[in-house]
Amino acid sequence: MPRARKSLDDRIAALEEAKRQAEARLAALTAKKRTEDRKRDTRRKIVVGGAVLAHAALHPAFADALRGVLRVAVTRDMDKAVLADWIGEASAPAPPAAD
Repeated sequence: MPRARKSLDDRIAALEEAKRQAEARLAALTAKKRTEDRKRDTRRKIVVGGAVLAHAALHPAFADALRGVLRVAVTRDMDKAVLADWIGEASAPAPPAAD
């Protein structure tokens, strides 16, 4: 007995479903890669930061240069607060002077 052939509509629907599933898998893999890349970048920053701080502890001239760079480069108040004891800046902006 010959097997019934799928209609064009059925074949289109099957391909559209396969496409939807492939797009969902692609989106999941893309999100996973983005997450892994972000984790790797964060870990890299931690390692580099540790190496820079260790080097600064051994070399006062480098530590002074690093403080200068950080004073210029770190602009957000919350970041300055974290580094205040290390870079020698107040953790909060000074109140305006009274006249």
